[in-house]
Amino acid sequence: ESRSVARPIVFLQRQWFRYAAAAVLALLIGTGFFIRFYARTIVSPPGQHLLAELPDGSTVYLNAESELAYHPYWWKVKRIVGFEGEGFFEIKKGKDFQVRSQKGTTHVLGTSFNIFSRGGAYEVTCISGKVNVRSKTRQEMILEPKSKASVTSGGNIEVFRSIDVLPEIAWKDNLFLFTATPVGEVFREIERQYGISIRMLQASDLAYSGNFTKDQPVEEILTYICLALGYEYEKTGSGSYAVRVIPE
Repeated sequence: ESRSVARPIVFLQRQWFRYAAAAVLALLIGTGFFIRFYARTIVSPPGQHLLAELPDGSTVYLNAESELAYHPYWWKVKRIVGFEGEGFFEIKKGKDFQVRSQKGTTHVLGTSFNIFSRGGAYEVTCISGKVNVRSKTRQEMILEPKSKASVTSGGNIEVFRSIDVLPEIAWKDNLFLFTATPVGEVFREIERQYGISIRMLQASDLAYSGNFTKDQPVEEILTYICLALGYEYEKTGSGSYAVRVIPE
């Protein structure tokens, strides 16, 4: 009788070890998956700028309506961030650092640069160090300080050298500069910075040159732009405006 009792005990012990080993394996796989793929996302909403610090001390200053994502537990293996919007990057020296956006990828080792990735536009301005810009069609260019790369809709890269970088990064100081900029883009930037809605009642191909700072009331800015272009505006609700051409 003792032998007949011992057999199921041995069987149950073996089953227990199998279940325990499977559980440990599943835990290890789950932990590895979490470490590799867990992402931290930082979103700068309309009307706000945010400063994000990465695990190695690198920083990204996010313009309004921008999004940054990275894998904090995989950071020591690969320094990769996903980014859409506009941001100013100051990267600590170290292994390759990649910024991946829909229209292109930027590689750096330690430098400062500005990325604008909105809609169909992808622009990178090098402030210090060197930056490698690569388009989705695998064209690539190396930028040095005071140079800017713009990726065209076809994936080609246009480079502008010896530029004035102030207009590219003035937004960091809440200053917004426009030179012959389509008025629709100007209003879109105002929407972004103030968290409001502007509806243009007529299509327009006019361009605007001027500037504003975020410490100015939004209605003061709208007044300046409308006077310059022959428009008028009205407030249509809380945080919403309509713009039309002044009737003759």
